[in-house]
Amino acid sequence: MLQNNNREIVRKIAFRSMKQNRIRNGIVILAVILTTFMFTTIFTIGASLAEGMVVMLTRQQGTRSSIYLDHPMAAQVQQIEENRYLYAAGVQIQAGTAYTSGEENTAILLSYYDTTEFEKNYTPAVSDVQGSYPTQAGEVMLSRNALETMHITSPKIGMEISLLTDGETKLFTLSGWFTDYTNSQDGFQGFVSKAYADQLGLTAEKDGRLSISAKIGLQEKLSDSLDAEVQLQDGQDFDYTSDMLNETVSNRVLIAGLFGTIGLIIVFSGYLLIYNVMYISITKDIRFYGMLKTVGTTPKQIRKMVRLQAFSLSVVGIPVGMLLGTLASFVAVPYAMRMFG
Repeated sequence: MLQNNNREIVRKIAFRSMKQNRIRNGIVILAVILTTFMFTTIFTIGASLAEGMVVMLTRQQGTRSSIYLDHPMAAQVQQIEENRYLYAAGVQIQAGTAYTSGEENTAILLSYYDTTEFEKNYTPAVSDVQGSYPTQAGEVMLSRNALETMHITSPKIGMEISLLTDGETKLFTLSGWFTDYTNSQDGFQGFVSKAYADQLGLTAEKDGRLSISAKIGLQEKLSDSLDAEVQLQDGQDFDYTSDMLNETVSNRVLIAGLFGTIGLIIVFSGYLLIYNVMYISITKDIRFYGMLKTVGTTPKQIRKMVRLQAFSLSVVGIPVGMLLGTLASFVAVPYAMRMFG
């Protein structure tokens, strides 16, 4: 028996049938848009909530680091950097305490952080980083809170900052500033360059501290690995502190499960709505499909017409729903939080 290539005819009948069901089409498209919108919104808000929790806990902790080693040797640093559970290991050196001119009670803790320590361990705990880390001996980078104690509300790169160090007033050049969220009772944070630390004769092995952070959820494995593999000198020991980011692992699983369940309920509800609309439409057009069968249309071809109509309506509704959901999550919700926050 010869077969006809009637795909184009089936396609034409399907689209002509759609033109006769404008109200049905509108309802299906609206249902697809709403379902996609809600699913996209739930997914993006859930992801943003999990990410926001990481940021909040990092800022509360003041750093990504939770393990420290005083007076690290170069060989120890290299061995730690090769650990598979490690996120980052950076050197920090305390370079003394400065005071704002005329206010001895306002202390600024000066520190030198190497690139890894500043960018990977410290920067995630602050925001609004402006300018750059100091590179010259006379440069300094301060927190915005420290600048405000000096009545500097509109800082500028290159402006002179007067600080009292070692009993004498020194002029520094402001290379940048940032907003931090830690308790400032012991003093505000300030950063100096390696050249400044070198002028004071400070070195990592003699005066420094290795600041170590684990990949999220792997602090215990990193701690066990460091204890077993790193050879320490006399008087050295790893200092372990509580890692708040470990809490996010279980919390993120809980959030993912909660929003995933809500998303499945939304998808299932949307499916039932669209299915019922299409079912009612097909039932209404039962005579039309019966006439098609009398002229030789097979059940397979009729199912193909219905699927083609559903696919065409979804192609219109899904992108619109995703776009609206994305706008709601990343534009409307943040704007509302700023307005009422």
